[in-house]
Amino acid sequence: MTRTYLVTGSASGIGAATVDYLRERGAHVIGADRHEADITVDLATDEGRAALVEQASDLAHGHLDAVIASAGVGLLDPVTVTVNYFGAVATLEGLRPLLAAGTDPRAVVVSSFAALLPSNPRLVEAALAGDEVAATKIAEEAIALLYAQPLTLVVVRLTFDDVSTTAISCSCVWGEPASPVPGPVTDILRSWIDSRTNINTATNRASCRLIPGR
Repeated sequence: MTRTYLVTGSASGIGAATVDYLRERGAHVIGADRHEADITVDLATDEGRAALVEQASDLAHGHLDAVIASAGVGLLDPVTVTVNYFGAVATLEGLRPLLAAGTDPRAVVVSSFAALLPSNPRLVEAALAGDEVAATKIAEEAIALLYAQPLTLVVVRLTFDDVSTTAISCSCVWGEPASPVPGPVTDILRSWIDSRTNINTATNRASCRLIPGR
């Protein structure tokens, strides 16, 4: 008996490979993705999720034997939360009646290695509570912090005398405005920084996985 599968994220990656594998073995496979699929929808939106269920019901003739939720993105953007988590949950919840009408139904969710890494507790709580709006806002905050890292502010005050006393071998080109040349300034800065032990880079918790502090 031919089994009917629905695979989200079918246009590329793991989803595409899964579709090929199942079809080679004679299964009836319905692919869903944002492009190049039997069902073209965006699982980041409520409209796309509703369209997935409606079209799946028509193409599967009222029943599914298995659902493989493989749709996902790896972007530094709140859409990662809306697709990877809420999109997957909506897929399984929406297609549950079709699975219940199938034969020996199965459901598979393809996750990410990110599940093994530290996460934002507030984001996890919002996701588990089903609060997509709050989860998206928390993700936006984390991303904003990532791009606005608090760094130690160091001000080095150099006078022209500081530079001129070390610029013994420097020469000036006739007609150019008088200004310290880069070499001596760099030497002074390097010496000053090397003599200090309290200058460190710093990162916020939002980016602990990407930019470790030193």
